[in-house]
Amino acid sequence: MLCLAISLPLAIITNGASGSQRDGLGILGNEHRISAVVISGEVHVAKPDPAIFAIAIEKLGVKPEDVWHVGDSLTEDVVGARSAGLTGIWLNRAGIVRTEQQPTADREIRSLTELVDLLQDVS
Repeated sequence: MLCLAISLPLAIITNGASGSQRDGLGILGNEHRISAVVISGEVHVAKPDPAIFAIAIEKLGVKPEDVWHVGDSLTEDVVGARSAGLTGIWLNRAGIVRTEQQPTADREIRSLTELVDLLQDVS
């Protein structure tokens, strides 16, 4: 087993009401590992609007071109991320076949564990 030790800032961008999203994050117990949380119910803008991604970028203090956004929706996550200048990675757990009419992701993964390999390729 290969372990990748990279310290990267991590943000969560989520659509939804503040209370339910914060409750869900609290259940995970990993809040100390997250550098920024952007909830549409708090910032009054939602994915795929590039503004919500810009808020996360500002909170992280990084450049958009240095950020990967991983999400399971081609229309909300990938389109929004790409329109904000981020790399859009489609988390396609179900192995859905993308049609030609659907947006194209920069990368596609079936599991979050695949991010380790992607990070090794760019480091």
